[in-house]
Amino acid sequence: MYSLFNKMLNNIIYKFGKYIRYLPNSIVFGRTFNSAKLLQDEYLKSNDKIGYVEEYQYNSLRTLLSVANRVKYYKNKEYELNIDLFNKIPFVNKSIMNNDISQFIDTKKGAVYGSTGGTSGKPFGFYINKNRRGREWFWMTDNWSRVGFDRNSSYRGVLRNHILPNNVPYIKNTFLREYYFSNYNTTDSYLEKIVTYLNNYQIEFIHAYPSAAHRLAKYLLNNNQTIPSVKAFLCGSENIYPEQRSTIENQLGVRLYSWYGHSEKLILAGECEFSSNYHAIPFYGYAELVDEQGNNITQPGEVGELVGTGFINTAMPFIRYRTGDYATFVGNQCPHCGRVGLVFNQVKGRWDGEKIYATNGSFCTTTALNMHSDIYKNIEDMQYYQDTPGKLEVRIIPGSGYSKKDDDYIKRSLTEKLGDDFSLSIVKVIELEYTINRKYILLIQKLKDKKNISKISAQN
Repeated sequence: MYSLFNKMLNNIIYKFGKYIRYLPNSIVFGRTFNSAKLLQDEYLKSNDKIGYVEEYQYNSLRTLLSVANRVKYYKNKEYELNIDLFNKIPFVNKSIMNNDISQFIDTKKGAVYGSTGGTSGKPFGFYINKNRRGREWFWMTDNWSRVGFDRNSSYRGVLRNHILPNNVPYIKNTFLREYYFSNYNTTDSYLEKIVTYLNNYQIEFIHAYPSAAHRLAKYLLNNNQTIPSVKAFLCGSENIYPEQRSTIENQLGVRLYSWYGHSEKLILAGECEFSSNYHAIPFYGYAELVDEQGNNITQPGEVGELVGTGFINTAMPFIRYRTGDYATFVGNQCPHCGRVGLVFNQVKGRWDGEKIYATNGSFCTTTALNMHSDIYKNIEDMQYYQDTPGKLEVRIIPGSGYSKKDDDYIKRSLTEKLGDDFSLSIVKVIELEYTINRKYILLIQKLKDKKNISKISAQN
């Protein structure tokens, strides 16, 4: 019955969405949208923005901890959830919570069941307040507004995980002002259609996975085409690699605007309009960056793990949740725009999945393998694959100018970084491997016993 109702509701929204959007945003997106807007307005008018944020976060954490004290997991612990000793509260993570999520639930009333879309491991399911969407939409579009997005008028061309019916080139959603294209069709003929539609409809923003944005940018460059109306690529949900940003910003001349977020809804951070640094929104959740010992990082340039405590989920509170994502600390206030809150950059998700292992247990990360951008002139896309320590397969989608010289250059460049003991092979492919949601993976790591390999590494 619920799914039938949802289907009917979606049909109404798709059919009459254009007219629904004439109503005030506070009605269309609900009370949480309006409360987020009022909060933002108050913050902008405040003469003491640091004090305003600190007071809001203190009160929000205190309220959340009072809820968490009712759940079984914390009732069974010897320590108290004390706001004044917040940094002493032990961390939780996906593994701990996934072991028995019932231990963390306060109430299922007014909540819906959600799950993470991870690329590996046991899926993580949890409950979250169903009225959150208005608040999410406000803060997400507030991020996008830094590069000119207007939530009341801007349209987006979307290249993410939508599956379209056969022979349907796009679907128009007038409610959210989106044109959905298929990211599962990467042929030049379909990309040509996408470019034609984007130009015809004067689309200002392309909302895409970074890999899809990069693929479209390469098509435009290879065919000397442009989309003059596009102000920015709005990219999220994947790691962003230097070559992707360089292709879009330096070669195509369009801003690649990114943000950081996750299914658990604990941290939402968008890039500054003046730099590629991320600003964690202090009204969305409490964000921390911690070192290997679990201490808060305070020195710019240090790398740590992002830890989040979310404000929007009171049905199943997440307290000091280790995300498994890593970033570099910049500060607690932006030197360019003045926004208050954790500032970080160089986000890397799924840290363990980015390691390439040698036979002796040592490893290097894919970040260390970045090659000079000239090599990408003759490559459409590239991916690493490993299933044996000391061996690395480099999968290449060759461009029209690709030759044996490029083979030699790639092998030489990677050997200099990995060492002569590594066995490298280059394989030409038509398409790379993606997740089921069509997300790009730079490294497909298939080693079955990484724990033992890590032990060997530690002994060495």
